[in-house]
Amino acid sequence: MEVMVENLDRSYILNVDGLNVEVEVQDKDEQKQKTAERFIAIRKQTGMNRKEFAEWLGIPYRTMQDWERGISQVPDYVLRLVDYKVAMEKGKGRITMKKLFILGNGFDIASGLKTGYKDFRQWFISNHLLDYNRLNKIVQEEAFGELEVPQGILGSQGEIIYDESLAAFFYALVTYANPNDITWNGFEANLSRLPFYCFEDICYYDGDDEFEEADFVEQEGNNLARVFVDAVNIYFSEWVKYIHKTEKPTKRKKLISDNLDSIFLTFNYTDTLEEFYKILDEKICHIHGYARRTDKIIIGHGDEVLDYSEFEPLKISSYMSDAKIELKKPVREIIAKNNEFFQNLGKLKEIYIIGWGLDNPNFVDAPYLKEIIKHTDDSTIIYFDSFDASKLDAYKNTCKKNGFEGIFGISDSDKSQKYLI
Repeated sequence: MEVMVENLDRSYILNVDGLNVEVEVQDKDEQKQKTAERFIAIRKQTGMNRKEFAEWLGIPYRTMQDWERGISQVPDYVLRLVDYKVAMEKGKGRITMKKLFILGNGFDIASGLKTGYKDFRQWFISNHLLDYNRLNKIVQEEAFGELEVPQGILGSQGEIIYDESLAAFFYALVTYANPNDITWNGFEANLSRLPFYCFEDICYYDGDDEFEEADFVEQEGNNLARVFVDAVNIYFSEWVKYIHKTEKPTKRKKLISDNLDSIFLTFNYTDTLEEFYKILDEKICHIHGYARRTDKIIIGHGDEVLDYSEFEPLKISSYMSDAKIELKKPVREIIAKNNEFFQNLGKLKEIYIIGWGLDNPNFVDAPYLKEIIKHTDDSTIIYFDSFDASKLDAYKNTCKKNGFEGIFGISDSDKSQKYLI
């Protein structure tokens, strides 16, 4: 037998008695990565996270973690045995897929908490406005030149401290952009469309040097942008702390009580799940922050493109784009930060959506929905709460536009009843 070898870049040719056989070469790192991907795919079929899968198999968690990260390689015989065990257990119906609850502000409101946009507005007026009627008149007449430019001083901890003019500035701008009946989704969307042009009269240059005027306008515009971003962070953080201390849920959802072993993704900052339902912390992801921790409270718009085409150097509003950039919700970064939560979702059997508005398929939080839908297939069921039955077509369209190919249903979260549609 004559054997000849010809080396190539990623493979080699083995010539045996005139017959050429190409053999692929894989380095050890590539082999580790491929077996890691295969192992993760097997685990996801069970709907278990790493910890649950490790306990189910009787394998040390650290060992499994190293396998999935490609740090060490899963032995081939182990991979085949695990694949066989999962297939057998699924065939016998012993592996059940996961349930995920997605909870928006409507869930807290339905639980008896005063956490709507109207509630925030009323709290702000009661606690921070000294001349409510005068400010409303300014907004109605668009007489924004009567407002005082907020000025901050540096505090002992490096923070910026403002006087009451900050509240007046914030209220005037937000009220002008948002009607009283707006939802939180609408408020966040409007953060990228705030009418900063209304404040051209607040700051004016008293001189005739165009270069000095341009410098003055840029400085004042940048200052107003920073002040507004500070106002959003200050007042919303203060309000969340207020809600945490004063508001307690009073109405229990039977659907939640009947599914305490589920996974929960909440957009609320409150501890309703932990304190009212006694759900374990490890089963909950507070995606936008949590009042009981020192998390930064996240609020913002989702516009991808900011228009610089009509930039005018002598207009203060031209420099307010910094505020729009600062107030853009960093959804991609948030998903990356919570990567382990999303990766551990596994295969989802049922998804229950309560109080999370899905009217618009391109809404600011759509990337979260897309990420979740990656863990579904055509057998997964999404249940919308019966409270949102009138919006059913819009909600279904949003899910489909974001990649969902499964089944839809309606659930009554108060009675813990559900049916397919």
